[in-house]
Amino acid sequence: ASWRYAIDLWRSDPPPAAPPQKVSASTTLDAFPALAPTGDSLAFVSARSGTAEIWVADVRGNGARQLTRLGHNALRNVAWAPDGSSLLFESVHDGRTRVCRATLPSGSVLPLVQDAANPTWSLDGTAILYTAHNDSGGEIRRYHLTSGVDERVLDMVSYGAREIESGAILFTRRDDTGLWRADLSREGPPVLGRVVENTAGKELSSWSLIGGDIYYLRRPNLASDYDVMRVDAGGDAHRVASIPTEIVSPFQRFGFALAPDDNAIYYGHLNPPESDLVVLERS
Repeated sequence: ASWRYAIDLWRSDPPPAAPPQKVSASTTLDAFPALAPTGDSLAFVSARSGTAEIWVADVRGNGARQLTRLGHNALRNVAWAPDGSSLLFESVHDGRTRVCRATLPSGSVLPLVQDAANPTWSLDGTAILYTAHNDSGGEIRRYHLTSGVDERVLDMVSYGAREIESGAILFTRRDDTGLWRADLSREGPPVLGRVVENTAGKELSSWSLIGGDIYYLRRPNLASDYDVMRVDAGGDAHRVASIPTEIVSPFQRFGFALAPDDNAIYYGHLNPPESDLVVLERS
């Protein structure tokens, strides 16, 4: 595959912060960062081997090694299992999108569901949530890894669902901005409520969940930088970082991840003709 632009990973600190640091600097694609639950490993998609594959490195991007060898040209939305033993990812092959699981350290890949996107793990790691593509756009489904049972969770066009507690999920909707919560524990239609008014878009990569707190992107106006906001358990929003617009403009397209200890923000950055994987970290 040929690439017109390089996309790399960067890391930033919440304030007080040092300048953003380049984590990867290949001449091709490095994007969709995901931090291991232990906070000591970084998984990401890279095309440095010629096609997009999953690579794993330390949190500074050192010691990167290729995990998968699929030979595909489109991988995205990497997610670590709660126990750190495997990774979910989205693969596009022969015009169809599917969710796969890669086991560490072998890199063996098992396709799970077809015509699916935005995979995330259940809290106990026994199932995955994903967006199933259908004629109406998409619905949230749950696939149980042991039994293979695949069930509908939310019958509406919604994306990026993540389990936050037994019987409740957070997700975004196609026709509404912001972040929503669905209580699925009761009989009948799910109880819905908006948690965040505006996450600066509906892409999965525009928000993250760490330790029960929600982090999301906010851009007050088109002339301003992006703010990284944190919503605590009480529902109050606080700005934890500000990232220049020229750095973060493709933020949502190429991934957004936070370290488990809330001390670093990782994101993919496209800035032709040269771009990187970046980290912002607390000094």
